[in-house]
Amino acid sequence: MRPIGAKNKVWLYTAEAAAVLGISQRQLRFLREDLKFGFHYRVIGRTCAARPTYQWQPDRITDHLHTSPFLREPPPPRRRRRAAESD
Repeated sequence: MRPIGAKNKVWLYTAEAAAVLGISQRQLRFLREDLKFGFHYRVIGRTCAARPTYQWQPDRITDHLHTSPFLREPPPPRRRRRAAESD
């Protein structure tokens, strides 16, 4: 028996996690920018693969989405590519 208030530590694949959260797979992958690697999601297999396989923690993501955006850590700044300068 789990203690009261204990979270379910189940890692789900993208399709399953999106269904549990009630969002599309595309929305879940877009949320990845705001989530913490290793805590909210992880990569299964090779991280350098062209299309890595992700697993997600729906309970932690739900908690994150219900937290006030003012209390969250800001996401890291995005890197912008410089346009190639032509002579």
